[in-house]
Amino acid sequence: MSFYIFVLFLHITGALGIFIGIGLEWFLVHNFGKATTYSGVVQWTDSFKVLPPIFSVSGILILISGIYLSVESWGMNAWTISGLVLFLLITVFGSVIVSKKIDSIIKLLDLEKENLSEAFINRIKSPLITQSLKIRAALALSIVFIMTTKPDWTVTLIVVGIALALGFLLTRILK
Repeated sequence: MSFYIFVLFLHITGALGIFIGIGLEWFLVHNFGKATTYSGVVQWTDSFKVLPPIFSVSGILILISGIYLSVESWGMNAWTISGLVLFLLITVFGSVIVSKKIDSIIKLLDLEKENLSEAFINRIKSPLITQSLKIRAALALSIVFIMTTKPDWTVTLIVVGIALALGFLLTRILK
């Protein structure tokens, strides 16, 4: 087995990890938004602690192997550059929007009692959390398409545009 195949395996394993993380995050966000009691919120906020290790390890695998594969085999072209940019956008939006929102909810949870305030429940049901998740999922899927088809800039930008439109559409259709 060549080193290239091994690194490609690590790259694909990282991608699978990202999709496992997105699926798990979708499940957690869905159920977290339904929590109406203090203990229910605590249960779901504790569950979010599994996401950072999944995303971190997967992200490191993708980033290091992707850089290696680009330098050694693929070169800098539309699909490698767009894949990197989209990956970084997904990472930043995931950590900035979802992680920060969940962290702020956890901090405010200490001030709540068993009967949660309406303001706190509204914070839990923040549409920004689910919107970010759906857009990131659509963009991640577009990366898979771009990586497998290796298109030029025109097709790459069309695919990313379609992914963004799909992500925004999902925020409207799936509540």
